[in-house]
Amino acid sequence: SIRDLQPLAPASLVHIVRKCLEKNPDNRWQTARDLKTELIWARDEPKETTPSTTAAVSHRVPGPQRHVVALGIATVAGLLVTGTVWRAPIPPAPARLTTRLSLNFPPGVTLDIPTPSTTSFAVSDDGRRVAYVGVRNGNKSLYVYFLDTANTLEIPTTEGAGSPAFSPDGEWIAFSRRGRVSKVAVEGGSSMLLCSDCGASILTWLPDNRLLLAGLERRLEQVRIQDSPFAERPTEPVTVLKEDEEAHHRPALSSDGSLLFTVLRGGWYSSVNSVAVSRRNDDGTPGQSHEVVPNATSARLIGDDALVFARGASFFASRFDLGQRRLVGEQVPLSLRVQHAAFSAAPMYALSSGGTLVYAAPPGDRRLIWVDRQGREEPIETGARFYAQPRLSPDGTRVAVYQPDGDRDIWVFGLKPPRLIDRLTRGPDRDSMAVWSPDGSRIFFSSDENKVCSIAADHSGAILTLFKGPRGQRIKPLAITPDGATLLVSLQQAPNGQIDLGTLSTGANPRLTRLLAEPYDERDARLSPDGRWLVYQSEESDEPQIVVRPFPAVTSGRTVVSAGFGQLPIWSRDGREIFYRARDGTLMAVAVSAGQTFQHSAPVAVVNPVHTLHEVNTAPTYDVSPDGRRFLFIRAPELDIRSLTIVQNWDVEVNAILSKSQRAD
Repeated sequence: SIRDLQPLAPASLVHIVRKCLEKNPDNRWQTARDLKTELIWARDEPKETTPSTTAAVSHRVPGPQRHVVALGIATVAGLLVTGTVWRAPIPPAPARLTTRLSLNFPPGVTLDIPTPSTTSFAVSDDGRRVAYVGVRNGNKSLYVYFLDTANTLEIPTTEGAGSPAFSPDGEWIAFSRRGRVSKVAVEGGSSMLLCSDCGASILTWLPDNRLLLAGLERRLEQVRIQDSPFAERPTEPVTVLKEDEEAHHRPALSSDGSLLFTVLRGGWYSSVNSVAVSRRNDDGTPGQSHEVVPNATSARLIGDDALVFARGASFFASRFDLGQRRLVGEQVPLSLRVQHAAFSAAPMYALSSGGTLVYAAPPGDRRLIWVDRQGREEPIETGARFYAQPRLSPDGTRVAVYQPDGDRDIWVFGLKPPRLIDRLTRGPDRDSMAVWSPDGSRIFFSSDENKVCSIAADHSGAILTLFKGPRGQRIKPLAITPDGATLLVSLQQAPNGQIDLGTLSTGANPRLTRLLAEPYDERDARLSPDGRWLVYQSEESDEPQIVVRPFPAVTSGRTVVSAGFGQLPIWSRDGREIFYRARDGTLMAVAVSAGQTFQHSAPVAVVNPVHTLHEVNTAPTYDVSPDGRRFLFIRAPELDIRSLTIVQNWDVEVNAILSKSQRAD
């Protein structure tokens, strides 16, 4: 009894406490309101003497007894809380609601649309931070957005960064830059080198503190991250690239230690791709992999029993049996559309382990436009498509383009009525980098990276293979001599090899010759109309420059014609100008005199059409009309993306969609 502890406790309080402690729950107070009413009554009721007290009676509770009542009320309140928690079931956690937010960039900043098969943003595992590559005045750097404070921080030591990836604790960001991989704290500071010559452009920092590296035509490799002591570490293989596989991308670690990843056998929209799963052997070597989802890429786990993946431009979700490592149940379409990478059409989205989705909404498809020297624009009525690498025919009436959002094929569009459209190539091989023959009758192109082929421009014949190099060698046609006898080509040994220039004869017995092999990259070369001069993009200095050399005697002279940054040079058809693009996409012109000797004037700005594609290395992004009065550009709306969409608790929405589908079945 409470009287054993407090002899002066009033009878009403003793009754209240006794009822709180009844063994049968039905005999206890049923609501806190009832108990509160009784406690108020006990506090305020007139108090009578008991046999153990003096005969004096007071209408007001005396001081010592008032203290006992107050102490008793506090005790009962504690008992109420304890008893209620003990009796009642634990209330369910508040429902997790799916919430959509817009992350707006700082003024003047747009999202970087990367060239390789990667994304330019990441979300931390706890969903509290988003890192993205922003572009301001043509310069790229990392920005971090903090959801709890709604603040954005630009990290000044990350100029030129790409492919951000958060550490598992969300305190570091790894990024790639010119083949080197570094990390930097989310609050800024000096960056630390993790890998100096890994050639990776696509990064994934796994929860077990391994940084996975991916890229074009390579398997997955890893760098083990240790914060102390810090030291640069070598890469180790994680997967084995089979003969029919182009690359491994987008790894995701499951709770049982197995790794899911994309197997590319064609373009990102190709039906021959798949999602595979693999576990490492006990000795640490890469284990065997097997297919989980055919015709799919970019898989992400939601918990251990659901999988989201892309199929072309569409997304699907399905239940996933982790033990059996297979899909179970229906593959349900999701209403999700995301922006894709500039050259590969790889979907750009990020998903945290806590279910926070981050993506860039696609603003629209690309279009071809004419722009004259006064900046006047004229749309070309060939429709909205994922255009890339435009090359005008010698007479300017047709354009050959590469479309990476299908099976990566070459198409030809007529620029004058009737606007004929012809798909020249088909199949999973990457067919790109079209070069017209001098008379416009044939188109030479790169196929499957290591082959040079040709086809009649009117599609009247079969594809002919001119040259096939070893697997892993990349060879791309860039230009052709006026007599059509020799192609100027780009040469690279994948995955990390230097880019050099070479020549390939087009006769009955094609012969490949290395033309220029300096200790740095040479890109985007073109020949003067008379075939006597070579212009190209040199990577000798910190930023690319436009260089002219005699051809084919390239070692007999060298002249830099750009002022600062320069890329993607093109000769005018009359040989009197060289055009190139500055860092911000401005088209620059250099007047030249290219006879027995070479002379040039200072470059001048010509036009700067907004939102036109211009940052694709070793691939044309514009062309010049035969009369030199107009320029063909690709209008790319994705270059003006100024926000990201954040979906908190997206996993709740996906699981609800899957549960609804199961009930319907």
